[in-house]
Amino acid sequence: MTEKIVAAVEKYRDLILNTERHIWTTPETGYKEYKTDAYMKQVFTDLGYEITPAEGITGFVTVLDTGREGPEVLILGELDSIICPAHPESDKETGAVHSCGHNAQCAALLGVAAALKEPGVLDGMSGRIRLCAVP
Repeated sequence: MTEKIVAAVEKYRDLILNTERHIWTTPETGYKEYKTDAYMKQVFTDLGYEITPAEGITGFVTVLDTGREGPEVLILGELDSIICPAHPESDKETGAVHSCGHNAQCAALLGVAAALKEPGVLDGMSGRIRLCAVP
């Protein structure tokens, strides 16, 4: 089982790393993460997920059901950056930067989502997995 999960994550290594870099270079503050939100929604949709957008704000949720009785767990990634104009890589116009690490959270969320879609990865798991991107 562990080998399947490791192989599934490794398969999406480039997607994970590219996502982290993409989000790093487009920092947006809370409830204004329009580019990040669109990017994440597109990749989730491309992976075959049906997403439910948040109402009136950025973010979304999707649920993966194993079809077997069990708990429901939530894995989330935060979309927003912080304002820190003194950071050497902050956006020169807005002062926003992902020095909070949310770019890595989103990349990890996407990696989990991609890996869970691989054949055999859900074997032996039970319950539901809720994947959520939040402002």
